[in-house]
Amino acid sequence: TVIRIHDTKGATSLVDYITAIARLVTLACGSVRTTSHEGGDVEVQIDLGTRGEFLAGNEACFDIVLNGDDETIEIRPPGLLIRSIPSDHVEKAQLSTIAHEMGDRLTSGKELSDPVIRTRDCDLVVRLMGPIDVIDGGGTELNFRKSKSEELLAWLVLHRDRPLRDVARTALWDRSVEDSTFNNVVSELRRAIRAAHPSIDFEIAHNRKKILVPTGIRTDIELLEEAWWNVRHDDSVENWCALHQAVSRIRGLPFEGANYDWADAEGLTSHIVLKIMNACTDLARYYLAMSDADGVYFATSQGLRALPGSQEMLELRAQVMNTTTKVNA
Repeated sequence: TVIRIHDTKGATSLVDYITAIARLVTLACGSVRTTSHEGGDVEVQIDLGTRGEFLAGNEACFDIVLNGDDETIEIRPPGLLIRSIPSDHVEKAQLSTIAHEMGDRLTSGKELSDPVIRTRDCDLVVRLMGPIDVIDGGGTELNFRKSKSEELLAWLVLHRDRPLRDVARTALWDRSVEDSTFNNVVSELRRAIRAAHPSIDFEIAHNRKKILVPTGIRTDIELLEEAWWNVRHDDSVENWCALHQAVSRIRGLPFEGANYDWADAEGLTSHIVLKIMNACTDLARYYLAMSDADGVYFATSQGLRALPGSQEMLELRAQVMNTTTKVNA
């Protein structure tokens, strides 16, 4: 989906707000890229990732035209006119209207009143929050005869938006690799997956440029993201329990023990650590509000696994100690 904002001079706050809305929409899955063009136009490109089913064609494109004379903006399509845009912020009601217009086109009329993500069935989990491995629903670890096959799977699940064979080859090998070597790695990956779950197999795109990851293969960080997203939009005990379960999957530093140069080069390690810390912080604060010391220690311990010495985790623990000391006094 593309949102084009025309003649943005003097309307930086509007661009920032729309970008923020887009980032909120893509928080659990997807990405946002903002590009400035000559003449003052700004293009916000929104990629919703692969989670969920969306119907979006050429019509999933919006133009926001700023009318400086009468301080209004026009949305094309559907030709919605919004008046009195403040210079320092955009009123919530006005942006809510834009968001709903966007949502209607992206989901073909599906209501957006329930933002909670329903986790899809998961056949295999690629565990990235700690030592790399792949497990089935019963917790049995998959056996890969080639370590590169396991690494390729890790790369593919983190690049679902562009699972290109040539890009994967460049990332996994710092030098040119023979076609036969790469094909053997792919074959071993498919063999290991079929051995663990016969109904799952990788689909090779017709042009053979892509290796498409089956939807039943998830990562532990995806499951954590979904659980974290849900509690921030539905503060129910059920969702907090789901977040607790997702946080319990943290076993250490992301990619621990794996020498994946591409993970650090792309900033994926730090990106995953940030997501882990966000989830652990919210879970710890939830338990802190419930006066559940054990819960706080659990959440912070999991956070410290991913980021040893984290000041935020240690401060949350200190709050528990202070609370306990006051009660005992």
